Amino acid sequence: MNRRPHHSIENLTTSIAAACVRRNQIASDQLATLISTARQALSRLRKPVAETESERSPAVPIRRDPNGHLLELITRPYGLIPEGG
Repeated sequence: MNRRPHHSIENLTTSIAAACVRRNQIASDQLATLISTARQALSRLRKPVAETESERSPAVPIRRDPNGHLLELITRPYGLIPEGG
């Protein structure tokens, strides 16, 4: 007996479509579009996301002191103070 896993795309698509129909007024001519859209969205979630950049860069520039040590700033009530200072 070949059973599909509980979290298969078909089962999840059915659950999503049923929940939408229960909570919203869906015309019968829109049902196929709803099912297709849910299935496509679930299918996209299974694919790995490709890295767009070969090397990731930090969101904020990293500053170093003259000796090459990182200057990590911590916000304190009195302003920005270098860590350990």
